[in-house]
Amino acid sequence: MEKDLRDLLNRRLHQRDIRLLGFRLGDEVDGLLLQQTIELMLADDGRTGCNAAWVLTYLPRDKYQQLMPFRSQLMTEAMSTASTTKCRLILTLLLRLPFDAASVRTDFLDFCLGHLLLADVPVGIRSVCLHLSCQQVQLYPELSGELLQTLDQLEQEPLSAALVSSVRRVRKQLQHRL
Repeated sequence: MEKDLRDLLNRRLHQRDIRLLGFRLGDEVDGLLLQQTIELMLADDGRTGCNAAWVLTYLPRDKYQQLMPFRSQLMTEAMSTASTTKCRLILTLLLRLPFDAASVRTDFLDFCLGHLLLADVPVGIRSVCLHLSCQQVQLYPELSGELLQTLDQLEQEPLSAALVSSVRRVRKQLQHRL
């Protein structure tokens, strides 16, 4: 089955194919297909890895909890992948998972905060990093000030409409918490 899945994910897929695979992942009982998809995503930075990450973003909402045991691996992969597409997709998966104090990793928080300020990073990644940073610092109120300072720095440069909107929403969340 893994070879079949690898062959499938290694070719050009259309959104309907991705949705169907995501539905199959959510429908399975034993979790074997999900495990194989995650392994393929982590093992490959090319088309197979990106397609596997894309499939996982179509996992039904009630099945996101199945990704919790892989959270640390997903964080590591997001920080190390050379593919901006794969990075954005993995960060999107992480955004859908709830954070608790035990799941916050300082290296990942630093990655998210650092990528906010890098103008050469795609806007989609910067925006998701902003929301992930907010989720994590809300668990540690003393870090909220650091994120607010980062937002002040960020606003010194011209921002896309998407990033302006994200900054506004995160500021509102942080000020509501303080």
